[in-house]
Amino acid sequence: RLLMVVWDSLLDLMDCGLAPRVVALTALVSLGLWQAVLVLLIGICRMSGIMTASKRVTDFPGGVRHGGDAYWRLNRAHANLSENLGMFCAVIFAGVLLDCVNREFAQLCQVIVFARLLQSAVHIVSGSSLAILIRFTFFAIQMMSVTYMGLTILSSTGAISWF
Repeated sequence: RLLMVVWDSLLDLMDCGLAPRVVALTALVSLGLWQAVLVLLIGICRMSGIMTASKRVTDFPGGVRHGGDAYWRLNRAHANLSENLGMFCAVIFAGVLLDCVNREFAQLCQVIVFARLLQSAVHIVSGSSLAILIRFTFFAIQMMSVTYMGLTILSSTGAISWF
């Protein structure tokens, strides 16, 4: 019971007054913009190395570890987001197109954005065991949210009846 009260209070805090489908699509745009920020940071790191002549254009092979630890963690944070963005897009677009976006769905979209931003930030800042555990926690929050959202869509459309 206490957990539900806390959850409802958090959802109330995240209520921004916009229509739920607008919140859901805005969350998707936010994830896209966050990916653009990560790409921009990678580009800045690469260009600064090239401009100072400490790196050549060919010093950045795809899929192969290169650069310092923080730079490589930035690369991995971008790759992690890229790997999961399609899943978020599919569920959010399906929710909007099938008219399954309610207040809770929209707020879970916001939870996903905040958890992704925090996961990426922790990923970039540290590679310690504690940081990895924290990153996994934020990732788990995203996976639980998107799974719940997907099941909500399937239930709303009648595709499943047990949820």
